[in-house]
Amino acid sequence: MISSSIESRSDVPTSSRCCIDFVTVFRFAAYFLLAAFGPASIPSAQGCLFCEALANTLCEDIQESTVCVIATGVNVEGTEAPRRLDQTAVFTVDKCIRGSLAVGSKLQSVPLDSTAPQAPSSEAKYLVLGFGDETDVQWDLPILVSDQAIDYLERLLASDAKEAERLAIVLPYLVASDDVVADDAYNEFARGSFAQIRSLAKQIDRQWVLDHLNAYLKSSDPPAHRVRLMWTLLCVCGQPEDVALFESIAKQTSIDRTNVGFDAAIGCYLMLAGLDGLQRVEREFLSSDDEPLVLAALNAIRFHAVETDRFETQRLAKSLHPLLRSPTMAAHVIPDLSRMQDWSAGPILLDLLALSDARHLRIPIVNYVRSCPQEQATDWLERCRTIAPDAVESSFRMFPNL
Repeated sequence: MISSSIESRSDVPTSSRCCIDFVTVFRFAAYFLLAAFGPASIPSAQGCLFCEALANTLCEDIQESTVCVIATGVNVEGTEAPRRLDQTAVFTVDKCIRGSLAVGSKLQSVPLDSTAPQAPSSEAKYLVLGFGDETDVQWDLPILVSDQAIDYLERLLASDAKEAERLAIVLPYLVASDDVVADDAYNEFARGSFAQIRSLAKQIDRQWVLDHLNAYLKSSDPPAHRVRLMWTLLCVCGQPEDVALFESIAKQTSIDRTNVGFDAAIGCYLMLAGLDGLQRVEREFLSSDDEPLVLAALNAIRFHAVETDRFETQRLAKSLHPLLRSPTMAAHVIPDLSRMQDWSAGPILLDLLALSDARHLRIPIVNYVRSCPQEQATDWLERCRTIAPDAVESSFRMFPNL
């Protein structure tokens, strides 16, 4: 419901962040684990891989509701301060967005947020959603909406545009002064695919992106999800000289990489710099002893493997081979190699299979071998049976349709 969604729209507190955003890492990992070890046929990725939606969009909540109105507050029953959760308010319907309530009719028994500093104003407008049976609607917390928010919703709801066309409507609102609007616009983009975002390239003002990205990077506590989206937008509208912005943060050793969306920054850098950029990422980031930095680079390569055609897939896969030297990093990489259909790593993985400190890799390695369509996979599987028969048995039992 909308109340929980609004809570989710606030920026993630710094205390809940790790060096590399856990949600982003999990999202990449889940996708590639499914690709490598799940059913043979999987749906395409939903949403841009660098942009994690924080909540339902307002339009999604409206579609899930039974009744949705724009209303004006009339009065509040009771005078206690602070107000009780069981107090009710009365609203007058100004516009019915969903359902059949007439303009001018009254809503009653709408719960109020007891922490709100003021009662509903007779001048302010509220978005009020109700759920359940229309004869006995359960009202959610009313949301104070600005004129900008009403204009934003009316534009979206009046349009039958889909996918990229819808994002074109939302684009100017990404930096809206109203946080409800800006957060919702972000969530609309986070649900769009990179292909849809890429189709907006001619409509995205490059200087607008650079200005806002620079402003975020200069902030003491930038919203990481917004920074990540701006890097993604720069991927589709940037010029080669814009790598200077990446350089300005890459050389800062004390920077909070989560705050600056470093995985998305590397992804953008790779898009703009091409093969030279990939070679630098291999030298400086993938070979680093700093595991979060390696993971950031790995996420950027995954992004290009899934979302773009900037590099040949096999070239991206080759850049990951050195990570197989570490059993810890190999756990992250094996699903990627399978997803990229890079079977040249088979001999390396079979050597890992025999290591005592790589027992956690045995089932993923067997799954990799089983996924390989080449004739040599038969010999590889027999070697797996010799070295780790339990892992082979577990692989077939846990993943019978591989």
